[in-house]
Amino acid sequence: MAKVQLIAFLLLALLAVSATAFKILFFIPIFGISHVNFSGRLADIIAQAGHEVAVYQPVLDETIKTKGFKSPNITKYFALPGKAEDYHFDIEEFEKAIWGGMTMEMMKDMSKSRGKFCEAIMNDKENIAALKAENFDLVVTELFELCGYGLIEAIGAKKYVTTSSGNLFPAHLAIFGIKPHHSYSPAAMSTMTEKMGFIDRLKAFGSYLFFNLVLKDILMGPIIRPIQQRLPSFKMETTISKSAFVFVNSEDHVSYTLPRTPKIITIPNMDNDKPKPLAEKYSTIVDSPKTRGIVLFSFGSVVQSAAMPAHIKTAFLEAFKEFPDVTFFWKYEKPEDGTAADIPNVFIDKWLPQRDLLHHPKMLAFITHGGQNSLNEAAATGVPLLSLPIFADQPSNTALLTYRGMGFGLDHKTITKDKVVEALNEILNSKKYKEKAQLISRMIQARPLSTKESFIKHIEFAAEFGDTGTLSAEGANQSVFIPLVSTAPKPNTSAFHQNFTFVPTISFKVITTPQIAQKQGTDDWSFLPMIPTAPSVTTIPSSSPSVSPQAPAPTVTREEQLALWALEQTKLRDIHAQWCDRYYGKYQIPEPLDLTPEEEAEISARSVYVGNVDYITTNEQLGDFFSEAGPVKRARIALHKHNRRPLGYGYVEFEDSESATAALAFTNKHFNGRTIRVSSKKPKSELPNPRTQKPNRYSPY
Repeated sequence: MAKVQLIAFLLLALLAVSATAFKILFFIPIFGISHVNFSGRLADIIAQAGHEVAVYQPVLDETIKTKGFKSPNITKYFALPGKAEDYHFDIEEFEKAIWGGMTMEMMKDMSKSRGKFCEAIMNDKENIAALKAENFDLVVTELFELCGYGLIEAIGAKKYVTTSSGNLFPAHLAIFGIKPHHSYSPAAMSTMTEKMGFIDRLKAFGSYLFFNLVLKDILMGPIIRPIQQRLPSFKMETTISKSAFVFVNSEDHVSYTLPRTPKIITIPNMDNDKPKPLAEKYSTIVDSPKTRGIVLFSFGSVVQSAAMPAHIKTAFLEAFKEFPDVTFFWKYEKPEDGTAADIPNVFIDKWLPQRDLLHHPKMLAFITHGGQNSLNEAAATGVPLLSLPIFADQPSNTALLTYRGMGFGLDHKTITKDKVVEALNEILNSKKYKEKAQLISRMIQARPLSTKESFIKHIEFAAEFGDTGTLSAEGANQSVFIPLVSTAPKPNTSAFHQNFTFVPTISFKVITTPQIAQKQGTDDWSFLPMIPTAPSVTTIPSSSPSVSPQAPAPTVTREEQLALWALEQTKLRDIHAQWCDRYYGKYQIPEPLDLTPEEEAEISARSVYVGNVDYITTNEQLGDFFSEAGPVKRARIALHKHNRRPLGYGYVEFEDSESATAALAFTNKHFNGRTIRVSSKKPKSELPNPRTQKPNRYSPY
């Protein structure tokens, strides 16, 4: 009886699984091994979750020998063999040339090749017919592979999702209805951060326009045109925006905080299982008592270390010799060329167990190209980063990790042995990078819901409901200029202007008190008293017959108005006092008055002048930054004497003159996105008097 019950239970379980299993198609072209591996891993996860997964895989780069996925549960496979004579792309030549920078011609050549590749996919009638007959519940395609959206339209799929192996840029977010705010949205593939000065905002806006007016057609045009030859009504951005979800391979605790819709789901570090023990050839070196620690040196899959220019290789190898108690594990594609053969503390191999090495307690730092996967893995394991960005999103990722305090970058165009030695000394011996990286790692490990579970649940939701429209932002249907229907016609205007008023979404941030307080890490403004304001009055033309005239506003006596002004003045003083208490922070020690010349000279000897300071820097931030030189007594940002706005420079007073001398070495350091200037502070008696100083230019008057 028990055996019969067990069989019945298993049959019911199988029926339950089959009732909830979905047929899901993954579009994984063979181009860009990091993209192939990313999409293949997602396909494995969904197949292992019990769903019926199929893969359509046309081949563009024949040098890539992996399919990306490994699960035996993926049984249906549709292939389009490579046709080198039709759309060949010389990846080896690209890897060599990329060290000189991504030129416009390289972008055009790549897009042209991918356009011909997409044309072959759209003409693959046999596979398209077979895929259409499968009647998939859901299609998964990567944002990088734009031809996937043409395939979705061609097979008539109604439900689909988008994935992204890298972070989303403002231009991507705009497709999903989040128009960028150029005061804090870094431009695509730039070194800007979310804290910008006025010039940076102009650059961000200019980059956004350049992408939409120039780059978009270069990158997307050659792919869109073959799709439209088969599907004339196809609109790429509209199709992308109707994705049920967008799965992004970025860490929330590392990436910039930008507005996004509920469609955007982050899925980094889904392989978060326990690391495996190191193989003997690695553990023998790592566990040796002669090894103080290890450093991983890996440039991922696209940027090849073997293609690195000779002077860059030499700079690193000569620098590694200066650290004999540190072992450098270098992922190098051609160890047979003899590189590092005579350097005992450098271990090179074609492949390294990167994840397992990063988890080892002796791991000191990770030298990387700044790729998204490397950034994610280092953040999850709490390892400081030294980045050497080459192209694409690598410079922006390097700026991001620097901004988060997890490490910093080097410029491969000006690199020397001395610069590498200096950088290694900083990353290996300064505790601040390790502490910041480990803090971020702990937050990632404490994530309430695993990214793998989140991905599976959202895929199942999308397979059942598709794009419901409830998570879509209306901005996806609007261009840069938003037509707003006017409620009343304006006199002396054309019919066109009577019906529409165009309001640009472009805006520039004005530095205000709340924004400075947000720099302190707070958005609590409960201390602000509510000040009553008069209701706004809308004037409606008398020609409108359906609206009756408004009642006249009540009269206010002069005494009542003066009393109201006095009350508001008192409240404003209280607001300013409370704001000053928050703004000035722990360095809010009043400067002594009526100093003797000797006392003033003594304070000046313990103080430094700091120039080119970002305008939204606070006293506390300035003091904290210079506290590495020694104990800070007072830090002050200079303010305009009338409007109290920052002037872009400040002073730091230390407890002793030795700290002030040490602080002089901070000149040319980066602080809040700017390169600061530091010099000794001069007493007021030595400063030129503007009233008696001679003019610095000729004047006939």
